[in-house]
Amino acid sequence: MTYQTNSGEKLWDAKHESLSVEIERLKKENDNMHIELRHLKGEDLNSLYPKELIPIEEALQIGLTSVREKQVRNLFNDGNMEDAQEECWHTYSLEF
Repeated sequence: MTYQTNSGEKLWDAKHESLSVEIERLKKENDNMHIELRHLKGEDLNSLYPKELIPIEEALQIGLTSVREKQVRNLFNDGNMEDAQEECWHTYSLEF
């Protein structure tokens, strides 16, 4: 038996219950985000259906494009035009 049952005192009020529900919600959200992160890292993909892979592929493509654009900007800013042009060619030839 618990202290609350034995003593008859209410230790867990509505505010604490609300906090408990919020903690559980955040734990579930955190677990889902860990699963999504593993998928984005290419892990645990065998359990997914092809339809579920499409948004992951799109997210990765957007991320890759952003990284390449930043690389080109950095190369231009550093004054390395030849490497920037080569990276631009490589980036856009892969997209088509």
